Amino acid sequence: MSTLVAIGYNDLYKAEEVRLMLRKMKKEYLLDLEDAMVAVKDDVGINDAFMKELAETMKPGSSVLFALVRSASPDRVLEELKGTGGKVLRSSLSHEDETRLQTAISAAKAA
Repeated sequence: MSTLVAIGYNDLYKAEEVRLMLRKMKKEYLLDLEDAMVAVKDDVGINDAFMKELAETMKPGSSVLFALVRSASPDRVLEELKGTGGKVLRSSLSHEDETRLQTAISAAKAA
């Protein structure tokens, strides 16, 4: 069963940057990424009800990363995503795993 995660960023390009990181992790066999997409809030409507609901919470100039992951190496993926910022908006992760993800992306990047 795949896991769906949506992470919001306060930057127009950050979600795409993280999507590219996920693609790199897929090539390194750190996760089995089934699909990923980025939605950017302009003044253009989004038809799908789920994306509409999330779009209502977005501010202009922000972005959202949608990633449907089949499998992953959680510790390595969390380390790669550490400090990328953003907020987990919705996921099908367990409460504990969602908290671990949020903690990792919110953490300060090691110098």
